Amino acid sequence: MLKPLIIIIRANKTGAYDKLLSDKAKKLVAEHIFDPVWYPYETYKEIFNALCQVEATNNPRVILQWGRVRGREILSTIYKYTLTDDRVKAALFSYTRFHKAVFNFGEIEGTFVSNHEIQTTYRNFDPEWVNFFYLSTGWQEEFFHLCLGKPVNYKILKGPMKGADVTQLSLTWA
Repeated sequence: MLKPLIIIIRANKTGAYDKLLSDKAKKLVAEHIFDPVWYPYETYKEIFNALCQVEATNNPRVILQWGRVRGREILSTIYKYTLTDDRVKAALFSYTRFHKAVFNFGEIEGTFVSNHEIQTTYRNFDPEWVNFFYLSTGWQEEFFHLCLGKPVNYKILKGPMKGADVTQLSLTWA
């Protein structure tokens, strides 16, 4: 999940990232990146936050859209098989399994509420890393839209904030 971020940062020749990235992060940006390799959480977070600041000016709408686009790219290529199951419970299980495979930090739990609503709960994530939750919300929205073939709306039930134990989202559809 780091490789797409690095590609964008390398393409930016303005020097905007020079002040935002530590020497450790700059060194990683200069290296050859392998997608299936886990990179340190703190460095990933630093690079992602710098990208959000420079390319999206920390605009939640832009970051949500990034999540939707990235989710669609991943689900329609690498994880194509997850798109074939339109059952809500199976889609929820597929999403949480996918999320655990992509990130080696935090925990995610999916809860089936009804045939028109599911909830996802994030535990042990940095509760102040708001941009990550926007990206993840966009992924969820697009994932369930593609799996169910219906427009999906999200609502933040417990938002990311300092000291929060969990962040919780509700996704609904008609």
